[in-house]
Amino acid sequence: MPVYYPLAWNKDKIDLNDLAQKRWGDRWAVDKLASHFGWGRTLVVRILGQIKANPDLIEDGAIRSRIKSRKYRLMGSNDRMVEGEDDV
Repeated sequence: MPVYYPLAWNKDKIDLNDLAQKRWGDRWAVDKLASHFGWGRTLVVRILGQIKANPDLIEDGAIRSRIKSRKYRLMGSNDRMVEGEDDV
């Protein structure tokens, strides 16, 4: 007869403002953030990516202004037309 055990994920709440402050304000490395918060490096990289994709998640305006959004850092993007180019 199989025995079933209840399973629950104990998930700590992640303070995005504290994470952003330490990353972009204090210039902490990803490995240092992972060891400080007790998370894996992959989780820290994923959450930092979410913050970079949507800096409005951060309440502190000074830190939010330091976060470089990905859409402005793409090289070779065709977002701007060069003067004199025909619209195809």
